[in-house]
Amino acid sequence: MASNRRVAPVCAFALALVFSCQPRPTGTTSPPGTDTPARGASPRADRAFVEGESCSSTDDCPASARCIDHHCMLATRSLRGEVLVERGARALALGRFDEAAAAYQQAEAAYRERSVPVPSSVWCGLASSYTAQLDRGSPGQDLRETAARSAARCLNAAQPGTPAAEGVLAQLASLVDRGLEVGALDRDESARLMTAQDRSPGMRGMTITVAFSGAADTGSRGAFKTMVEGEEVRREITRCFLRWFEEHRTTTDEGTLRVTYTRSIDEYDTLTAARLAVTAPDVDPALAAPAAGRAQHWVACSAAAVRAAALPLRWPGRAERWAESVQVRITTQ
Repeated sequence: MASNRRVAPVCAFALALVFSCQPRPTGTTSPPGTDTPARGASPRADRAFVEGESCSSTDDCPASARCIDHHCMLATRSLRGEVLVERGARALALGRFDEAAAAYQQAEAAYRERSVPVPSSVWCGLASSYTAQLDRGSPGQDLRETAARSAARCLNAAQPGTPAAEGVLAQLASLVDRGLEVGALDRDESARLMTAQDRSPGMRGMTITVAFSGAADTGSRGAFKTMVEGEEVRREITRCFLRWFEEHRTTTDEGTLRVTYTRSIDEYDTLTAARLAVTAPDVDPALAAPAAGRAQHWVACSAAAVRAAALPLRWPGRAERWAESVQVRITTQ
């Protein structure tokens, strides 16, 4: 019996030695959501890339893409295009719409040179830039058509429900008054979109009169008068009125902006920062603030536009205090 007990451990040791010598599988497995495809998987489908497509591994993506953070991302990039898109977005945020459109156009060309699908950010940026130009009175059938086509391409490329897509959808809806034929949106891409009559007063003619009550002196009044009666402010007032017109169909209107300016010497004999206030005192407070589904009153909108235009002004380095008004009158043909 004792000899049998000595044999058992020896046999167990021999079996463990045999199993330890067996060849083991090589290679590693990748966690889901990474850009490494599983070994032995079938070749990936050579299909069109869909922006925003989700995935669990690279095998779920088209041949031109990899799975990164559970989203299919193109393997080829255009760094020049990406930088130009960022430049366009910055110009758009600063209200330099011509500059923004030029940057997005260059970005589109950069992506095409690299044979990379043009991302939705390019089309959405172009649509916003062109629509902003139209909202400020820029004429031309070609610009209307280009804006509508860029908006349609944005919505076809972007994921539904994203902020960019929702914003461009609202812009596309506003183009109905500018002549957009809604039925053409679901037709062949070559079909013209802006074929209906343009009912916007911006195309029929608009006369804007902006009169500042202060004198054109060399002080802060003169600087403000030059700015508020300039072309940039007129374009912004046009934008405000066209949005108001879309809802109310007002062809003639006028309003008053109240303007106060203060710059003084404090108790330390130091010149304080200039403080400018522009308000629309005669506008119903319920219409003065923008709200979902409702246009902001064009006079209140104009007051906000004047405040924004005055931000980069260099005020004279002296103490001044005044209160004036700006009379704005708009008539359309």
